[in-house]
Amino acid sequence: MNNFSEHFKKKSEQVLEKTINHPFNVELAKGSLDIEIFRRYLAQDNLYLQAYSRALLMLASRAPGNDEMQFWFTLANDGIEMEQELQTRLFDQFSVQPAETPLPWCKAYEDHIMNATAYKPYPVATAALLPCFVNYLEQGLSMDQIRESDNLYDDWLNTYVSDEYIAVTRKFAKYLESLYSKADESMKYSMDEIYYQSTFLEYKFIDAIYCNKSWKI
Repeated sequence: MNNFSEHFKKKSEQVLEKTINHPFNVELAKGSLDIEIFRRYLAQDNLYLQAYSRALLMLASRAPGNDEMQFWFTLANDGIEMEQELQTRLFDQFSVQPAETPLPWCKAYEDHIMNATAYKPYPVATAALLPCFVNYLEQGLSMDQIRESDNLYDDWLNTYVSDEYIAVTRKFAKYLESLYSKADESMKYSMDEIYYQSTFLEYKFIDAIYCNKSWKI
């Protein structure tokens, strides 16, 4: 997506590229991903979405203006609800059993966003949350180019290239870009760092699920 959060994309382009090319995403696009891996992904992502919704509500409570507050609040409810409705359909389709506990890297990502929205300055907290939307959009657009027809995972793939999802991600990015343009150098550094960290954890999230990296030694 040209001119879309180019500054932040450049800061994390290497790890984003690795995420896009991860076997999880390539096999998902081809329709060849092992169903057990996809079930594990759905179960873990369900836990993550619950944490992400709480993080958005925390961000809404700290927003400096009414427009931003309403956007985060709506996203925490309607936006996440859209993904949860998708998950409900997929849970039924693939007979998924809910996970009781997150895998280690999934737990690390949940803790990361909750800590950011609770304790970091508002611009930094905002930067911590955007990579979730950007990564899924970038992955979706890339996967859409190589996806096989009549894909078992079409319902999932269609969600992250929809006009609605693109519009929400763009608006989210605009808020972050506005905050970045007003930040001093120290704040910009912190925003860059946490944006990269979240992008890194997006990669670790799918890698942990694909490789089934559990709590066992």
